[in-house]
Amino acid sequence: MYVQKLTTALSAGDCRNLKQACAHAREIKRPLNTFVTFAPYPGSLPLPAARAIDLNRLLTYLRMWSHRHLGEPLYSVHVWHSDVTGRNPHVHVFMHCPRRRRDELREALDHVYPEPRVIDLVDGGDIRKRHHTGHLGSTLDYLMRFQNQQAWWGGGKKTWRASVRDENGRHVGIKSPITGKRWGCTRNLNRNAIDTYWEERRHRLTANNGEALVA
Repeated sequence: MYVQKLTTALSAGDCRNLKQACAHAREIKRPLNTFVTFAPYPGSLPLPAARAIDLNRLLTYLRMWSHRHLGEPLYSVHVWHSDVTGRNPHVHVFMHCPRRRRDELREALDHVYPEPRVIDLVDGGDIRKRHHTGHLGSTLDYLMRFQNQQAWWGGGKKTWRASVRDENGRHVGIKSPITGKRWGCTRNLNRNAIDTYWEERRHRLTANNGEALVA
């Protein structure tokens, strides 16, 4: 029988894939700039299957809205978070939406999810800025704030990480238990899409160089 895995933080590989997805979105002129938070389970601990259904409904609506109002597919990544007990799971969707259309999207989501504090939409960005704490940070870094020690060290320990000090004064990462798939992205930002994009670009450059030599 298949047993879904419990994780308490993003791994170094998870963080690397999320960074690559955001970088690719910027490369193809669809930067992730809109941060949607979906939190329909205050204080509760829903089954992974229930969370998957609710996330699928949200992403399906965002895909439909992007197709109808922007004339293009959805470009997004998402990550599940929870409190230290695993309760109150909520998902952050980091997506592309032109700023001039953001109010329309906010109104549309409020209509679909009218309950208070279930849906929220704010401005976002993957460009790091220095905060008053001295750390560099972006919306992407906030999205990845629950990351394991290897991921934090691999990132140079420069970004903000959800942590507390132990009895010895050391920073220890805060756990955020999630059962099942912790993060994901749309197919146009996954590893296959990125590899295909760069392979086609190399072919175009090779063909253009060949034409230039012949001329």
